[in-house]
This record gives sequence, C-alpha cells and structure tokens, in this order.
Amino acid sequence: IPDDVGRDVVVRIDVTDDQGTKTLFEQVMIAGQEVDERVRWVGDELLIRVFFDGELVEQMTAKPEEEKEEE
Repeated sequence: IPDDVGRDVVVRIDVTDDQGTKTLFEQVMIAGQEVDERVRWVGDELLIRVFFDGELVEQMTAKPEEEKEEE
C-alpha cells in the first residue's frame, strides 16, 4: 500500500481467467503493508485488478512463464 494513502483501506484483488472472475484477496490494510499472493489460472492470460475501498486503482495482465525446453 503506498505510503501516501494516509489511512486504512480495504484492499481487494480480483483475478479473471478463462474460468471467470474471483476475489483472490480482501483485507483492511495500512500504508506500507505489502500483499504477496500466488494464483493458478486457466488460459493464456490473467487479468489482475486492485481496488482500494471499492475503487479501481491498478489493472495489469500476466502471462504464463515460458517453459524451458530440455535438450
């Protein structure tokens, strides 16, 4: 949580894959705290949306890491 937030906020992280949208994380947090969550998903891309008190503050996508070929 950015230090300039200045108050407690409800942080919610929603993730969307080929199976739909689900809430990965929802908790009251204070400035300076970090979230470290891992998620498995289905499909070629994961949409991640971060909300503070219900307001969208960040949206990003993730793609699976490429598998290394063994020789």
